[in-house]
Amino acid sequence: MLLTFQYINANRNRESANSLRILTTQKEASDRRVEALERKTQPRAVTSSQRSRLIASLSDGPKGPVIVLSDWMDMEAKTYAATLESILRDAGFSIVSIWPEVLAMNLPGKSDERPTVILFVEDVQHPPAAAKLIEYGVQQNQISTGMLSAQGDITRGRLKDDAQTPWTLDGNTTVMWVMNRM
Repeated sequence: MLLTFQYINANRNRESANSLRILTTQKEASDRRVEALERKTQPRAVTSSQRSRLIASLSDGPKGPVIVLSDWMDMEAKTYAATLESILRDAGFSIVSIWPEVLAMNLPGKSDERPTVILFVEDVQHPPAAAKLIEYGVQQNQISTGMLSAQGDITRGRLKDDAQTPWTLDGNTTVMWVMNRM
């Protein structure tokens, strides 16, 4: 009888240990999913060391006019765009402020597969040297980017300081669009 009792207890202990391992594994997987979701929903930010590296990598090289835009309804993207605009300004780029004809950007694919920043230029085969410098500097600082030829509404707008004056993309200007995250 004692042997049977010890056998039953040993089985229960093994089952409890297995259950505990399973629960621990499930909790660890759940914790990883929560951490990934928290990282994804945290506002994007540029650290002070990233900012310094970006300014250093963008300061030495060709400059040109840059327009920094984002989805007008996405405050997180607008804040991140303002940070990048400030970095470009501090690196010596000329920032052009316009009222664009496009208010939001929607590209195919999952949001975590799209670049953070898209650089629009008049001709992607012959981009302005400044656009290539920006692309390189941003990528060197772990900010995903892509470059596209601008078409349609992204090529037009009105100057902010004179809303009567139309603006049209030219071969020297780069439009930096900060993508929304969702």
